[in-house]
Amino acid sequence: KCRACPIGARHAGVDVTFYSRWFDSMVCPRCGRGTMRMIGNRRCVSCYNRERELKAGRNAKGTAPVNLRPLHRVAVHYSVDGAPHTFETLAADATEAMVQVLRVTKGRVQFEFRADVSGIRQGVPEP
Repeated sequence: KCRACPIGARHAGVDVTFYSRWFDSMVCPRCGRGTMRMIGNRRCVSCYNRERELKAGRNAKGTAPVNLRPLHRVAVHYSVDGAPHTFETLAADATEAMVQVLRVTKGRVQFEFRADVSGIRQGVPEP
């Protein structure tokens, strides 16, 4: 209960570890529903099954899945206590990927924005 308590850490002989509010929570980052089972500690069973159907291109009935949020590759850049990291996953949006990072990462997490401006010419007329 007192994960980040300096007194408890000192009594245990370990350094204080900071956790986000999402760390080990039982809320699915994709659908937001509470659950008791998480697949890979990143999504609920229902979202995992829908993801498999989307990858396979068919559902249990053999037809193409409809009414599913499209998933695409998302890369999230972040630092944990100053050390840079990159996380890539199949997600509906960047927010879902960030919550997945917060669910499993110990320490102070800070997200970074890295714009890929290669090939983009803003405000410069073409010759």
